[in-house]
Amino acid sequence: MPSVSPAQAKLMRAAAHGWKKPGGGPSVAVGKEFMHADERAHKRAHKSREGRADHKREMDDWAEGKRK
Repeated sequence: MPSVSPAQAKLMRAAAHGWKKPGGGPSVAVGKEFMHADERAHKRAHKSREGRADHKREMDDWAEGKRK
């Protein structure tokens, strides 16, 4: 399951590399699973011209604050 927000992606990538949130948090295995799913989704989005355009539009919207 890929991450639903940039903040979640960042948290899962940190967890995959061994970082622990104070008071608990996701395990290394869960972090790695999310990280690999994000990488697969990213590769899949860039395989087609339309996918690249959709991804760019999503990132532009996110940068402008239209999406969280």
